[in-house]
Amino acid sequence: AQKSSDLISSKLPVDIDSAISGRYWGKYNETYFLKGCNYWKLDNGDMTGPYVINDTFPGLECDISAAAGIDSTAYFFKGCNYWTYKRDWKIEGPSLIDYAFEGLPCDIDAALNLDDKVYFFQITIAVELIGSTLIQKLHEEQLF
Repeated sequence: AQKSSDLISSKLPVDIDSAISGRYWGKYNETYFLKGCNYWKLDNGDMTGPYVINDTFPGLECDISAAAGIDSTAYFFKGCNYWTYKRDWKIEGPSLIDYAFEGLPCDIDAALNLDDKVYFFQITIAVELIGSTLIQKLHEEQLF
């Protein structure tokens, strides 16, 4: 019998652009994986998709490079812009990253929610946030 992790990974592209929990808009058992203009949804161990991002998230661009949840809001990042998505199912943006997250660089490669903090990664730099407050920048020599 095939393991559930094998079934999940066989339905996803090998190089997803981003992933985020649906809990930030009330979908507590769902995780979303984004790649290009599509997304896949993991719901209680069942992987479905691909779906077209704009069909579910009108106004959200393709090729999102990072996503994170902050204060019950999902943030999607691409280049120097971000979009927000809340429980009202409405995308807002694009807005400039520096407008809401002073000191956060453009072209974020990944984001990680861990406890009450969000870590943003850009090649060899990590940025630690609590809420929208920049706590510290960690450079490569501090990460490893």
